[in-house]
Amino acid sequence: MKSTHWTSVARSWMGIAAACIAVVAAGWLLSAYIHARLVAPAEKAYVDELKQTGRTDIEIQRSCSPNWTASTNRRSAGVASMIAAACSCWS
Repeated sequence: MKSTHWTSVARSWMGIAAACIAVVAAGWLLSAYIHARLVAPAEKAYVDELKQTGRTDIEIQRSCSPNWTASTNRRSAGVASMIAAACSCWS
């Protein structure tokens, strides 16, 4: 048989294989979405509970306050250095 025959057979099976892969990927994404929708309410309740604990517990507020200011200062310094670098490129 000619090699063109086998090439056309391979191309037709590649299309079928690609369609199967697309169907499997869509099913996987759908199952991940359904799982996330089922788990989200419980996780949201847990996060709300942690937020409330963080607002009311003095020890948590004391430990988080220095970290918050340090991260805010680092962010401000990062933004300032980006602006300085952008200005130096224009001049």
